Amino acid sequence: MRLSTIILLFCLRVAAAEPRGVGIKIGVPVTENLQAGTGGATHEFLSSATKTRRYTLGLTSAIRLPARLGVEIDGLYRRVNYDSSRVIYVSANDAGTISSWSSAAGNRLDFPVLLRWSPGRRLYLTGGPAFAVYYGFDQRTHTIQNLRIAGYSEGFTTTSEPFEHPVSKGATFGLGFDAPVGRVHVKPELRYSHWISAAFLGVISPQPTTNEVEFLLGVEFGGRR
Repeated sequence: MRLSTIILLFCLRVAAAEPRGVGIKIGVPVTENLQAGTGGATHEFLSSATKTRRYTLGLTSAIRLPARLGVEIDGLYRRVNYDSSRVIYVSANDAGTISSWSSAAGNRLDFPVLLRWSPGRRLYLTGGPAFAVYYGFDQRTHTIQNLRIAGYSEGFTTTSEPFEHPVSKGATFGLGFDAPVGRVHVKPELRYSHWISAAFLGVISPQPTTNEVEFLLGVEFGGRR
């Protein structure tokens, strides 16, 4: 029998024997999901602003290990959106401006894989890699063209904005408190995430915030810390 198969069977047996817990997490971001900015090039100006959706909702699963350790895997959902504007100053073959205002909204899923350690009876620390996946963005744009030769025109368009790099990669750390009520564990937690490789690279839009802080309230059923 291969060594990898033996290790897999051993891990499955340990997992089956150890107390496990599943539950839900809700929370609010303390910092913005996206960071606004301005920029531009020759004959062009760009600006963006974010509108944070103040909630986080998801599922959590944990397994208890020896030496006050544990492993936690979460799947957390956020709704994110932003506004942006763009002005192009036309100078070749015509004169005037083309202005546009866009409003975009989409979804984000966070998948932190955390090692949990309890230095005391109730207090615990978490840390590990995290991944944020952005998807389902729709953008509505209002465009006004005011040119000397081509004339004036106005219109609205709705598009789905594809991102070349929809995944952020980073690390998440947390400080929490375990308040058990029978087999139910209520766990308020403060988390910090640092995104090392951010999504949207090469895309003109608000960029994901490099450093994020959020407050979470978890409710786990079954198992122990």
